[in-house]
Amino acid sequence: MINTIDLHIHTNYSDGTDSLKKVLEIATANGLQYISITDHESMEAYKNIKLMHNYKLNVIPGVELHTYYDNREIHLLSYGLKYENPDISMYLKKLRYERTEVAYETVERIRRYGIPLSWEDVLNKSGEDVAVTKGHIINALADFRLEDRSFYYDFFNPSGEKYLPYKKNPFSIAIDIIKSNGGKAVLAHPGLIFDDNIVEEILKRFGTGLEVFYYYHGKNRDEWIKKYKTMAMDYGTIYTGGSDYHGYITESELGGIYVPKAVIEMILA
Repeated sequence: MINTIDLHIHTNYSDGTDSLKKVLEIATANGLQYISITDHESMEAYKNIKLMHNYKLNVIPGVELHTYYDNREIHLLSYGLKYENPDISMYLKKLRYERTEVAYETVERIRRYGIPLSWEDVLNKSGEDVAVTKGHIINALADFRLEDRSFYYDFFNPSGEKYLPYKKNPFSIAIDIIKSNGGKAVLAHPGLIFDDNIVEEILKRFGTGLEVFYYYHGKNRDEWIKKYKTMAMDYGTIYTGGSDYHGYITESELGGIYVPKAVIEMILA
């Protein structure tokens, strides 16, 4: 099947490695027709709307938010927010600042652990006015070519002993901001939550959409896609999909997961 849709894409306006221009070029070369740039805590890419108009692509405004619910991190996608809305801009800028603070403290913890990683090393992997995240830190650590990376779990996995969570964007507040500003809220990659009870609780309580078609790694991909599509239909909610493309730091390919055209009808309804 030929895929023409990818609604989960990151650029170097967050923790992706590719520029917006390169993403647009790859999307065009790969035959995509509908895309969404969903950078973490940022819609800054959409200030380059004139650049986007140079390509034969239908671009749906999007963003991915790092939220906290039931003592765990939950990622939330939003589609249709107006990037020029000053309230949205201020909200996202605040989140970028707070997430960068968490990243800075994480680097300090890594230094105390004995790895001579500097904050400048990390900033060299990020752009200006982005939410600096663990993705940037991991990218910077790759330059050290460490043979022993066993400490990664402790620092970068939410279950790790030295992991520092970001808790200043409660899920309920994020939902309220999205809905009150005309956006559609979609629970991102539910299979990575590893708790379907939480997924269903969120669907019942908040009525979010569900990201069904996702570039999961490993043998469970088809099984999870089928399960979450059934779940979305059972709850009568919209569903979406995308590759979660980040450039060279991830295995996913831009447009690498099939997303049916019915998704666009639901997003644009």
